[in-house]
Amino acid sequence: MTRPPRHRGRRNHCGGRVVPPAALNVDRPIVQTTEAVWIDAPASAVWPRLVQMGQDRGGLYSYQTLENFVGLDYHNADRIHSEWQHLAPGDGMRVAPNGWFGLCDG
Repeated sequence: MTRPPRHRGRRNHCGGRVVPPAALNVDRPIVQTTEAVWIDAPASAVWPRLVQMGQDRGGLYSYQTLENFVGLDYHNADRIHSEWQHLAPGDGMRVAPNGWFGLCDG
């Protein structure tokens, strides 16, 4: 597959290769799923855990050992941290450290 000349060799701001959206083939995904769990607790009890999720915060409450084996540097929180209880519109949730597998922003 050849790309139009305007995309060939283009780099993003941290040196990674830019892939044009048309090359990602997202208009017909092979698999599409929705994951969910039922939590028998009020939102006020669940939100403090959700708001502190992230690689640079309270982890993902998942397979920490496996995630760290591939270099993600997760540390799942075992308590509510007051310093992680505030998110504003537009704030991100980091899922990988800067530079992990060539990702600029994680």
